[in-house]
Order: sequence, then C-alpha cells, then structure tokens
Amino acid sequence: MHHLIEQVAKNNPDKIAISDDESTANYTEIDQRANHLAHQLVANGILPGDHVAISLPRSIEMFVAALAVLKAGAAFVPLDPDYPQSRKDFVLTDSGAKAIIVPDEMQTSIAGVGSFSYGKADRDRTETAPQINICDDPAQLPAYVIYTSGSTGQPKGVVVSHCAIGAMVENWRDDFGFDDKSIILQMSSFAFDVAVADFMRSLCFGGQLVICPKDALSDQTSLIKLIKTHNINTADFVPAVLDPLTSDEHVAKYIFAHFNLIICGSDMWSMANAKRLLAACPPSCRILHAYGLTETVVDALYFDVAALGGE
Repeated sequence: MHHLIEQVAKNNPDKIAISDDESTANYTEIDQRANHLAHQLVANGILPGDHVAISLPRSIEMFVAALAVLKAGAAFVPLDPDYPQSRKDFVLTDSGAKAIIVPDEMQTSIAGVGSFSYGKADRDRTETAPQINICDDPAQLPAYVIYTSGSTGQPKGVVVSHCAIGAMVENWRDDFGFDDKSIILQMSSFAFDVAVADFMRSLCFGGQLVICPKDALSDQTSLIKLIKTHNINTADFVPAVLDPLTSDEHVAKYIFAHFNLIICGSDMWSMANAKRLLAACPPSCRILHAYGLTETVVDALYFDVAALGGE
C-alpha cells in the first residue's frame, strides 16, 4: 500500500494530504517524514513482517508513523493512548510487537517493548530522505493488526495483509467513488479499522484527510465549524454523531450542502434517521449504510439510502 501512496506523492507533491488542529502537511512532507522514520526503524532492527505498535495522540504524526512502518516492511498495531494501561500491555504482548512508537515525551519502554519517540518536533525536518525499498512485492506481508473491542471476551488481534487492504481500496474506488477530490473528515479512534479506512481512502487516491479533534465529536458547534472551514465533502459517521446533526432540517442542509459521500456504519441506523438525512442532502450526495467486520477489512456490505426514495 505504501508504494501506491508514494506514487500519489510523486504525482501531487504540493497538494495538502493531511490536516490536524495545528497544521497541514502536503504529500511531499508526509512522504519525506515517513522515509526518515522508516530508515530509523530499519536501522534499529525492524524487519519485514515485524509488528510495530503506534500510540500517538490524534495528529498528522499518527498517520505518518503508520506509513513509515509500512515502508519498513512491518505491520503497524494502532494503540489508542487513552486505553487503560492493562489493555495496552495485553495488545503489546499478544501482538508480539517488536517496538512501539510514542510521543517525544514518552521515551521509555512499555511492557518490555523498546520505544521510538516521534512527534511534532519532527515536523521541522528539512533534509530529504531516500525512498526505502525493503520488499519489492509485499502483497502477502501483514499491513496492520487491529484488536477487537473484547466485548464478548478477550480482545482478538486481526492481521490484515497488503493484498487484502489493496483489494478493498479498489472496492472503495469502484463502489463508493473515492478519488482525488475527496476531503475526508477523520473521526474514529486510531485503534478502530475505520481510521485505517480513512487513511487509505484519502492518501491512496490523492485526497485530503482532516483529523477531527476528539473534543469536537461531542461539541456540535465545533464539529460543524470544522466541516465548513475545511470544506469537508466526505465522512464515515457512526449514528451517535450523525443523527444529532440532522435534528434541525435547516441546519442539516447547511452542514451537508457540499457533501459528495456520507457513510454511516458501525452500528444500527434507523430508517427514519436515514430518510431525514436523505431529505437534507443535495441529490448528488450518496448516502450509504455500511457494515463489516475487521476480519472482512472494514466493509463487507452496504445499502444505498437513495433506494428508499419516498417510502
């Protein structure tokens, strides 16, 4: 997958790739920062097929680190920094992580796993770093490992290969219509596979990823401001975040006036709320109710809400 992102960066060097609440980075900057970190990982013994955990705050660096791990031939294991320490320890041990990437201020080992510090200070790098080519054909290598919630017992690690996520990227292009004009609002925790989906749906096609601050998800005013400021036109919502945005028809029409694609998933969504969103959106906006398991690489099935029509 990283080879595809590298090609996009080569073709769109100055285009904005990712934004967070403090800064933006173009495709060249994302690629170069990832190259630097990838070289550091390899120099410190990371080998193809290894697992490398990432526990960083919601920021550009979170996704740069994921790209760097892929470039190093390893698989990234996302860890939400807000998780209880016991869950972090379990995931690190169970995944067999060889290292963990943490913020600058946390230069310490966790559960006996050596750490690499990476953070905002790395944004100031100006020197270039060559592309790193560890494996010419990484298709069957693991790309990432996502741990389930553990709601029915012990959390389970699901290993997803480059080949599997690559096939889903093609589906997202062909069935959902992701392209270089997509400006995607990234809302989910990095430890959920929807965050991986947002990462791939944007950078693999030359789109833009806008990281939503955690606090904005529970503050409707801040969320609406973020959507309008960044001209968001694509988002993958959960019903708990999406439904309140449609409670007022006039406000909903303002929010979604320029959307091209809205996905709602990860939970049950009522027909009434789906139809309410449909009425508020422009006719050109596709609204999909999607569902899948981590084992099926995020999305297994979807329903186009337009099919409801006037029912």
